[in-house]
Amino acid sequence: MTDQNIVKKEEQLVGDLLETRFLTPRGAIFSQTEGGFLSLAVDGTDYGRVKVIRAFPFTDPARYLSVRQADNEEREIGMIEDLDVFDPDTIGWITRQLEMRYFVPKILKVREIKEEYGYSYWWVETDKGTCRFTCDQNGVTKLSDTRLLISDIDGNRFELADTGGLSAKELRMVDLYM
Repeated sequence: MTDQNIVKKEEQLVGDLLETRFLTPRGAIFSQTEGGFLSLAVDGTDYGRVKVIRAFPFTDPARYLSVRQADNEEREIGMIEDLDVFDPDTIGWITRQLEMRYFVPKILKVREIKEEYGYSYWWVETDKGTCRFTCDQNGVTKLSDTRLLISDIDGNRFELADTGGLSAKELRMVDLYM
């Protein structure tokens, strides 16, 4: 490859990074593969399997969705500004993919939290059932005055949507981590 070709390739990559392509039902055709994965064709180009990533997973989960190639480079193909403009089948396929990627059980009740050797051991009731998990000292992120995101040592995430709904006993346990 000549120096001139290398420069052109670099210019194209920079241009691709600076330009956001918005995907709409007019040019983007989503489908589901036999294996249940999401695939995409845009303006005649078939990208095969793709992945969808939320730009704002907690504040605006159905808007500004980045659609990327599913290979190791994960290059962005385009952005969905608003999922609701697509047909019901497409919305369903994309929503299922997002639910798998962003599985975040909601904590409904805190049974017990124990602290030992710099780790906290949680026993909670979630919307998906009873769960026990372990957090390190950086495991709790305060999203607002009453909303917490809790990440365990295995990378699983749990949401405590409203600390105001906890009993006084539960709040005392959780308050140490807020």
